[in-house]
Amino acid sequence: MSIIPATRNKRLLKPEQDHIQWELTQGHSKRYCSEVFHMRQHSNHLTTTEELAYKFVQFLYNTKEADTNLAQFAKDITYMCQNVAFSSLQFNQIVSEQAVNSVRMLEYYYKLYTRLNILALSLPSILQHVENLDETLLNLISQNESVAKAYIPHLPDQLRDAFFEKDGRQLTSWTALMDSSNAQRLHLILEHYADSMPFDQLKTILIRLMSFHKILPKDADENLNICFYRQLRHVKQSLFNSTTQKQTKAYDSFLAKKPIYLLISQWFFEFNVASENSLTEFIAHIASMSSSQERGSEVMDMSVLLYSYFTGCKDLNASGGDVLRIFDIIEAVNTAVRQSLERDESNELGVVLTLTQIALEHMHTSVGYTYASWFEATFVRPSSILDKRTSAIFIKILQQMTLYELPSILQIQGKALSNCSAIPNAQEYVSAVRKRLVELGLNQHLKKYPVSIMTPLQAESITEALNIPDEVEQVLQQFAQKNNTVPKTLLQASVFQRKWFVSTFLPKLFAWQSSGHMEARNSLIMALKKINKIPDSLYKPFIQQQQQQSKRK
Repeated sequence: MSIIPATRNKRLLKPEQDHIQWELTQGHSKRYCSEVFHMRQHSNHLTTTEELAYKFVQFLYNTKEADTNLAQFAKDITYMCQNVAFSSLQFNQIVSEQAVNSVRMLEYYYKLYTRLNILALSLPSILQHVENLDETLLNLISQNESVAKAYIPHLPDQLRDAFFEKDGRQLTSWTALMDSSNAQRLHLILEHYADSMPFDQLKTILIRLMSFHKILPKDADENLNICFYRQLRHVKQSLFNSTTQKQTKAYDSFLAKKPIYLLISQWFFEFNVASENSLTEFIAHIASMSSSQERGSEVMDMSVLLYSYFTGCKDLNASGGDVLRIFDIIEAVNTAVRQSLERDESNELGVVLTLTQIALEHMHTSVGYTYASWFEATFVRPSSILDKRTSAIFIKILQQMTLYELPSILQIQGKALSNCSAIPNAQEYVSAVRKRLVELGLNQHLKKYPVSIMTPLQAESITEALNIPDEVEQVLQQFAQKNNTVPKTLLQASVFQRKWFVSTFLPKLFAWQSSGHMEARNSLIMALKKINKIPDSLYKPFIQQQQQQSKRK
């Protein structure tokens, strides 16, 4: 029998109401009645997009029963879409115009979006309706980072790039603090770039970061290599300064930036075995580019890469992964060292030595391998990588870096080379190291290695560092014996140990009252004043006191 359509006015909700018609129509009335029931249920409310949008705005004022309300909104939107009665554009426009709190609006719009199984709402569309999206997105990140992360891929490319530059400039500024919300946003943007870009484009992103704040030469005559060495010293002073002085605002800023550094480190093989790209090789390449620039040019700030390497090493050490990764890390730096020496690239060698110092300072307790032991094995022992040509290049580059190297590194490298006769000019470098350590007032004997790069060996006393007699009487004796010539060691102290000279030696000299060398004392004071070694703040009170004593007599 053919299916008989339901033509009666009576609408059946269940078979018991009319068994005959129910059987004749084979349940058609059941389906029809069910549809009518839902139509009537929905026809009692929310028949337009406008009404639904205004109800959503009202919901934003009170989100206590969020799950229940969002589920109902999802059902309503789904039903309206099935009946071609929903306008996403109109809904977004009304909601964005009427919502008082844009942050809450974006949060719950996304939560509604995730509950829909149809493409009824649009994240890019709602973002276009938000005014002051910069501040709104930062506030959303601080309240619900996971929701903010979902919006990042849907930002207009130009706007996302503008946020990247704004936050990137904060990341690479070493004088201003970075706001935690900006750091989180940059982290989310970089995550998106990593998921959507090939590695060559990621390298371009890193180069842009390094270009936001370039290093300028002090003057037009400063060599670019010197400019680069100054940059390396500044970064190492920060990294090796007792974990960056934990009680400072700068350290708080470092903590905000740390997740970004860690993320960048994970793009490279040293810290992520799934990657095929070497951070050591990339950093060495950037250093080589810097050395090839013309005099007077700006040097890219590599600090962000060094901080990323530092953070990656620290994370490996904390997780215990350093024991497994140290061999690949050392192999990478050894390869880079050979290449830099073959090409006579001073910047490249300097930065690779820095990477080795960073890695082994973190990992030496786990792997039993220090920077000192690596330096000896690589450059000093018979099995070293140096030949006659590269030995000369190696010492030349070390000498160039002497004035810009950390004291502890000088002590390590000087000690390692102090008894080396196989490398030409090694002892010239050792002498330069000793001289520099004397200038810094540190231990220059090179008898042992520092325990840590963070703590150079200290001179036992100021007199050990500069060979200055501690007693004023001995200084006066030397002065008198040399025909009233200021001892050279005292002149050195007035420059390199200014604090000791002004706060300790001069007060003792002024207070000297022994009858044996009073004339020598007065002559020494006049000689020091003549060459501008005595501040007026000390000299004037001394003269006034002398005049008062003369009047009393």
